[in-house]
Amino acid sequence: MASFRFWVVAAGTGGHIIPGLQIANQLEVAVSERASTSKFLFWGTKDRLEAKLIPQAGRDLKFVSAKPWKGKSLLDKGLGVLSLLLSIWPPIWNILIFGRPTAVVSLGGYVSMPVVMVGILFRVPIFIHEPNIKTGIANRILGKYARLITTIPGSDAKELFPEKTEDLGNPTANSFALVSIKSKVKTIVILGGSQGAKSLCETGLEVFNELLQWDKSLNLILQAGSKNIDFANELSAKLGLQKKCRIYGFVKDMPKLLSVADLAIARAGAMTISELSLVALPTVLVPYPYAADDHQKINALLLEKQGAVRVVEEGEGFQKQLSALLRDLILSEKSLKMRLRLSESFKAFSRPNAGEDIAKKILSNLAEKV
Repeated sequence: MASFRFWVVAAGTGGHIIPGLQIANQLEVAVSERASTSKFLFWGTKDRLEAKLIPQAGRDLKFVSAKPWKGKSLLDKGLGVLSLLLSIWPPIWNILIFGRPTAVVSLGGYVSMPVVMVGILFRVPIFIHEPNIKTGIANRILGKYARLITTIPGSDAKELFPEKTEDLGNPTANSFALVSIKSKVKTIVILGGSQGAKSLCETGLEVFNELLQWDKSLNLILQAGSKNIDFANELSAKLGLQKKCRIYGFVKDMPKLLSVADLAIARAGAMTISELSLVALPTVLVPYPYAADDHQKINALLLEKQGAVRVVEEGEGFQKQLSALLRDLILSEKSLKMRLRLSESFKAFSRPNAGEDIAKKILSNLAEKV
């Protein structure tokens, strides 16, 4: 019986961790279907989201001490490079003690650099998944060493590495069903991402209060993030919205939440976009302005160019622009036609079998090149 040992680097944000966990789950299934066994070891850091989510998922996790260097001061960049060099030792010792893994699956980010570099050094097959439309710096550097790069529709990874890149989509943690587009919007949902978004909470509540002056039947569901839930509840009370607004820190059952929504306002992270595309919910994206490489803005603008979403950027006039756009999508005579077009175009970006397809491609590649 063949045995597979996979290293997976999925660190930093839900947009990396959740697809990484789903790829591992689907690899486990695909390997078992071949009457083989599999083991998985995840790599990450002690002070970020993976330290919580990966053990909760029942996966083994080892740590490296890598730190970011991009956009930092000269001193911080120097310390970042030093931490990267020091971070190669845990994966090296793991190989020396337990032997080489069958493959390394990397979701990008600075944490991936030392782990993938060790994999390259020991001639381990490298597989990369790029969850964003703009390829991150780590994946741009390491992509040339990968056997296969999987990504989402519209990603520039296809331009950077055309011969080895396939558009298979982002794996999600749940099963999502397409929403029905109703003639009238009743429920708006605001998604601040896995960490929430204070500015989006504040502006969203203010704009919702304005919309109620036009249509008192509207309701709001707000995912504020655990850091912002007290702020959001206080502002909701101040505006007198308690009966019209449900506020959560973190939403565990996203399919259920999206199934009752008629319109979404959301950040433009990779996982949020993937989930919204699977339900084809009419969506207004508000990119996080400080995202690495401005990737959220790039994600959002490409989708808007394809007619899949509408985009409003934070900055001067943000509240006024968001309010005007929502009135169009909710209250105007053409609102139903606009929302139907958005839903149909957004659905074209969905890849409901992404995790399964990626796992099968990885195993097929390993089999071909043994």
